[in-house]
Amino acid sequence: MFVVKMARAYGVNALQALVKAEFTTGEKAFLYEVRGLQAPSKLPNTIISSEVE
Repeated sequence: MFVVKMARAYGVNALQALVKAEFTTGEKAFLYEVRGLQAPSKLPNTIISSEVE
């Protein structure tokens, strides 16, 4: 599909591109944006290690 190929070529999320091109809706694509509060490299080691224990 042309939309997916273009999205991949430009490093854009393919599902978002399909929604923008009106091939589907965000609800049908189960499109959710997840944002972290902080980059993992900026977190103290104690927080990172407590997550894996």
